[in-house]
Amino acid sequence: IEYWIRPVQIDDVIWMLFNDKDGTFTDSIYLWFGSDGNIWYSDDTGDTAIQAYTANTWYHFNIFFDCSTGTYDLWIDGFQKLDDADIRGNVDAIDYLWINSVIQGSWTPEFYLDDFGYSSYEWLINTGFSPITVMYTYAGIVEELEGHKTVLELYDNNGNYPVSTNYTFSETQSFGTIEHWVRISDANKQWDLSLFGGGEKIFGFEIDDNVFWYWDGYSESTGLSATSNRWYHIRYDFESTNGNYKGLTQYSWVVYIDGIKYGPYDFYSNQSFADKISLQSNSSDSNYFIYFDGFGFSWDPDYSLGDNIFDFDVQSLIQAGFILFGPASEYDYNNYPGTFSFINDTVGSNPAGFITNEAGTSTIDVIESSDEHEKVVKFHYQDANINIEQNFASPQMVGSIEWWSKSGQMATKFHMRFFSAGIELFNVFYGNYGEIKWTDSLGMHVAKPYAPNVWYHSRIDFDSYTDTFDFYLDGMLYGGGGYSYMNPDDGNGVDKGKWTTNGFFGDYYVDAIGYSWDPNYNIGDNIIPIYVPSNTVSSGYGPNLYVSTESSVLELSDNNYYDFINIRDPFSDMTTGVVEFLWATNDKSKFSVVNLNQDNSTMVSLMIRYGEFQYFEGIWKSTGINVSDNQFYTHKILIDCVTDNFIWYIDEFAVASGSFKSNADYINELY
Repeated sequence: IEYWIRPVQIDDVIWMLFNDKDGTFTDSIYLWFGSDGNIWYSDDTGDTAIQAYTANTWYHFNIFFDCSTGTYDLWIDGFQKLDDADIRGNVDAIDYLWINSVIQGSWTPEFYLDDFGYSSYEWLINTGFSPITVMYTYAGIVEELEGHKTVLELYDNNGNYPVSTNYTFSETQSFGTIEHWVRISDANKQWDLSLFGGGEKIFGFEIDDNVFWYWDGYSESTGLSATSNRWYHIRYDFESTNGNYKGLTQYSWVVYIDGIKYGPYDFYSNQSFADKISLQSNSSDSNYFIYFDGFGFSWDPDYSLGDNIFDFDVQSLIQAGFILFGPASEYDYNNYPGTFSFINDTVGSNPAGFITNEAGTSTIDVIESSDEHEKVVKFHYQDANINIEQNFASPQMVGSIEWWSKSGQMATKFHMRFFSAGIELFNVFYGNYGEIKWTDSLGMHVAKPYAPNVWYHSRIDFDSYTDTFDFYLDGMLYGGGGYSYMNPDDGNGVDKGKWTTNGFFGDYYVDAIGYSWDPNYNIGDNIIPIYVPSNTVSSGYGPNLYVSTESSVLELSDNNYYDFINIRDPFSDMTTGVVEFLWATNDKSKFSVVNLNQDNSTMVSLMIRYGEFQYFEGIWKSTGINVSDNQFYTHKILIDCVTDNFIWYIDEFAVASGSFKSNADYINELY
C-alpha cells in the first residue's frame, strides 16, 4: 500500500489503520501522526515513535505486508523505517483501511491525502506495461525523483525471484530506436532490459557490479562504470533487415549511454522482428530500487527521438542573448557544437573559416543534414582529390583537436592530417580495407573497423614539447597513447589541419571540429548534440541538467551531482562601468557563482557560499551578509580595469572592495 499524506498541524492525531474488515481495529497495521510531533506505530508490545514530522509537509508512505508471517516493512519518503515489524493482533488478510483525525482541542482537524495505490497495477497496464511481482517486490509510480516526475519504480527485496514488467509493442518492429532513463539505488546489484521477438531474446543490456554490460549470448562489459542513485539516459538502435537503419548492418544493435555510443553488437538470435521489451531485477539480489522514466519509441508518430532528454524551454534565454552551457530547448541529435560546427553556413556553400580546394568535377559543400548531424561538410570525390585546410591563428605546442567524420562507402580513403611549418606530424584516416587507422613514426596502426554511413568521433591530444600524441576513437584510447610524431616538430607547434580525399570515388562527411585553444570551446563539448540558435556558440555538459524560465526570471535548476550548468552573457568590452542584477537561491547551503570575465578568464568571482555572500581575493572572503532562501537581493558591481579593482553593492550598501584575480584590460562577459 502506498500513498501521500500531509498533516496541516502538529496538534492533531491522525490514525492510519489497515486491517481485515471482519476483524477489529486493534488487529491491524497501526500507524499514526501524534500530537507530540512524531510518527508512531503500534504492535502487541506497545507503541514506538518512528520519526519526527513537520506540519504542512507531504510524506510518502510505502507499506509492504505479508499476513502469512504477520509482518510488514514501512518506507517513508524512500527511506526504510521498519523492517519485519509485527502486525498488531491477528490479521488473515488486509482489505480495509481507516484513516481519520482525532480532535485534541477546540480546532477543526485537517489533513490531505493523495495517490493511493493498493498493489493494483491498472495504472501500469493502461500504459502498456504489465508487472510481474512476487512476495517482497513491488512495481509502482513515484511522483518525483531528482528532477524526474511520474517515475516507474521497481522494488526487489525477495532474494530468490525478480520483479519485472513487460511492454508489448502494438505492432512488430523490424528496426527502430528505444530510449529511456534509468536509475538504480545500488549499482552493485543488477537491472536488465531485454528485447524479444517471437519469444526469443534478441539482446540485453544491464547494470551489475557497478558496470554497464551488454548481452549477446554472454554478458560483456562496455568498459563504462555505473554509479548508484544517478539518472542515465539510454538509447538502443536495432536493425533486423538489410536496410542500414542508423548505419547498422543486419542483425546488429548499438547502445548510447548519456549520448556516447557503444557497439555495434550482434543479435543473440537473428529474429526478423522485435515485439516486446522486459525490465527486471536480479533474482538473487535484494533490497534495492530501480527507476525508469521517459520511454520513447521511434515508431510512435507522436514521439521524436530525443523528446525525453530535457523538460524545459529556454527560448527567452536565447532572445535575451544568453549562451547556454548545458542542455538546451530542443534535442534532435542534429546540432553538434564545435569551434566550427557550420550551423550558420549557407547550404551549398563552402565551409566558412577554411580554405576550400576543389578540382575537376569533385565538390565540397555544406549540406543540410546527414544521419542525425545537421549542417555538415560533404566531400564528393568524382575525378580529382579535394580538401579543406585551415591555418591556425598561432602555432599550438600543446592541445587537443576533435571532430566527427564518416564515410559513405567501404572502399575508401579519407585523411585528416595535421602539420607544422609544412611538415606532417600525425594523421587519422579511413583505409580502403574498412579500418580507421592512425599514423605515427612507426607507420600505420589499426584502431578498429568502420561501417559505412556511421558517424565516428575522433580526438587527438598532442604535445610538441615531447613530439608525442594520443588518439581516441569514440572515447577509447587506442595503442596505449604516447605515439611519436611522424616527423620531429623542432619546437614549432601545430599550425595547420587538412581534411582530404585520397583517390577513391565516393562521399565523405565532417562535422563539429573543435580546438582546445578556442576560448569558447571545451574539449568534449561536441560529444553531446544540443540545439544551437543562430549566431551563438553553445556547449553541452550532457544530460541530467534542467532549466526553465518563468515570469521573466532566469532559473537554473541543477539535479546532477557530477556536472554543473552555467550560462554566459557576452557583452562589448568594458574598461570601467557597472553590472547590475538580482540574485536568489532556494537553498543557501548550496553554492552558486557569478563571475565577471575577460574573454574566458575570471577577474571577479562572487559566490553564495556557506549561507552568505562571499568574494574571492586570494581566498574566499566574507561580506558579512547572510543569505535567506527564496529572497531576491539587488547586486551592483563597479568595475575599474585601470586599477583592477571592484566595489560590490548589495541592496544599495557597499559590502566589499576588492582586487581582480589578475590584471584585466576589459570585462566582456557575465558568467
